[in-house]
This record gives sequence, C-alpha cells and structure tokens, in this order.
Amino acid sequence: MFFAVCAAHAQKPLLSGASNDEKNRTAPSKKSTFLSLGFGLSNYLGDLGGNVGSGKGFLYDHNFKKRTFFYGLGLSHFRRDVLGLRLEYTWGKISGSDQDVTYRDKGDLSYYRLRRNLDFQSKISELSLSAVCFPFKIFPAKYSIHHWHLQPYMGMGIGLFSFNPQGTYYDEIAEDLIWVDLHPLRTEGQGMQEYPSRKPYQLTQWNMPLTVGLRYALGNKASMAFEFCGRKLFTDYLDDVSTNYIDPNLFAKYLQAQDASVARSVNNKSNLINPDMPYLPGEQRGKSC
Repeated sequence: MFFAVCAAHAQKPLLSGASNDEKNRTAPSKKSTFLSLGFGLSNYLGDLGGNVGSGKGFLYDHNFKKRTFFYGLGLSHFRRDVLGLRLEYTWGKISGSDQDVTYRDKGDLSYYRLRRNLDFQSKISELSLSAVCFPFKIFPAKYSIHHWHLQPYMGMGIGLFSFNPQGTYYDEIAEDLIWVDLHPLRTEGQGMQEYPSRKPYQLTQWNMPLTVGLRYALGNKASMAFEFCGRKLFTDYLDDVSTNYIDPNLFAKYLQAQDASVARSVNNKSNLINPDMPYLPGEQRGKSC
C-alpha cells in the first residue's frame, strides 16, 4: 500500500557557511542547517477506488479524485552540499472511496469495486528521518552546475506514522451518513477465533518515505522546493480493507449489540448498490486474500 504527498517547501537557513560570492565559487561549501515549512496535496493508492480494469500498482491506478492535504515542519542538516539528513514531522488526512472508481461498463473488472461500495478516511501524523542527496553537487565547486539555482534532489528514509481508519455509516437517528472508527469493529474478523491468522493491526506503524524534488535558491536567505514524497507502507490496513468478507453473525459474538449492528453495516455495503447481488461471506473484499 502506498500514499503520496506533492508538496511545496519554503526553506530558510539557520546556520550556513555556504557563499555564492564569485570569489568563493571554487571553495567547498561548509555545513549548513535549514528550517523548512511544507504544504501539499496527498493521495492514496490501495484497495479502494482506482481506474478502469483490474487494480494495478503505483501511479497507474491513481485517479486523483480525493483532494486531501498535508502539512510539514522539517529540519535539514548538511555537512557538505551533496548529502544531508532531514528530520520532519508531517500531519494531514488521506481518504479513498469505491464511488470514485472509473469503469467502462458493468462487465469491467473495476465495476466490481464500485459494487463493493466501501470508503475510508484517516488522519495521519508522521515523524521521519531521511537521507537527502543533491546529485549536481557531486561536481566540484569550480563547475557552474554545482552552483545552479535550480537543483534536483532525492531522498529515502524511515518514518513512524499513526493512523485511524474511519468508514461511513448511515445513522437512522441522525438521518445522515456519519464517520465511525473501523479498527474496534473487527470488520474482517481480526482477533476472532474463527480467523486465527487475522491479528488486530497496530495503529502506529513504520513506513519508508521516498522523495524526489526540485529546489530553487532565492538568494542566500531562502529557497523554495517542490517535491513528490511517496510512502511505502508495511500494513495493508490503512483503509481497513485487506482480505475477504466474514460471517456477519460473528460480530454479535465479539462486540456489544450496538457496535455489532454498526459493524455489520460497514463490513458489507454492496447491498446498497445492488440488493439482489450483495457480496457473500468468503468472497473477496481486498487484494490480500
């Protein structure tokens, strides 16, 4: 599973020994520290939503219909211009829905995802540490490419993030759709004796941030950067969808009556699309089954 952020960063040096003076163009840059503020759009690639045909990985299945946002605060330290470390805290929101599926006709494989009719949203916060490389800075300082105002960069690191998936549930009292936490509802039988391989998932997990970007120097005092940062996740439950449908009668065995009623509703909403052909227990719900 993967989610990505396209962001703009404003960077300001806190400590810097670098100089753009013509006299020092042949001198190696000294260590520097930057404070950065970021803002951007976030997007999700997982089991829900997607484009025409069967679900595919990476950018092919992005349909960019959900507009959610992320914010970031970072501190970067470079011993030399080429390579540095960035410590960053980001927070925001991610979401996905089968109602955003693109399909040609009812025979299209993607229509089966539309019929599934699941959705989710989650707030996310993340603390990450990444190594950042500016490849043009590998060239010695005597070459002009080393001093270009526009510099590409790439990064890779490790992050610790928290999430809490929610899904929509029609509340008859409120007569409206409301968002409910999915984790405690065990929607795919997590922690149930009948499904011993399905363990409850943790709401704090590790991930791997992968970054590519362009930084433009606005003189010696500040710079602006535009970047794409994807996160490779090691959980399949960011959206609370992974395996197959379970027997809905089991919710009453493990949950309080009210929670069991909500769990039955959010576990399988395919009957709302086609009451004559709802998905049945044992049928595919997510891609990992």
